[in-house]
Amino acid sequence: MFCSQGEGATIRLLLEAAADPDRDNGHGVSPRVLAGRIANHDVAAHLAAGDRTSS
Repeated sequence: MFCSQGEGATIRLLLEAAADPDRDNGHGVSPRVLAGRIANHDVAAHLAAGDRTSS
C-alpha cells in the first residue's frame, strides 16, 4: 500500500483484491497502524477505521 504513493485507485484495487490493511507485517505492524504512526495521511485517508471498502 505504501508503494501506491497515496493513489486512491491503487489502494482501492488492493482492498478489492482482498488485501487486509489490518494484517500485521513481519514486524508485527499493520498498514493501517503504520499509516497512523508515520502520519501518512495520503494512505490513511483511504483506510477508514474498520471499513475495507471505503474510497
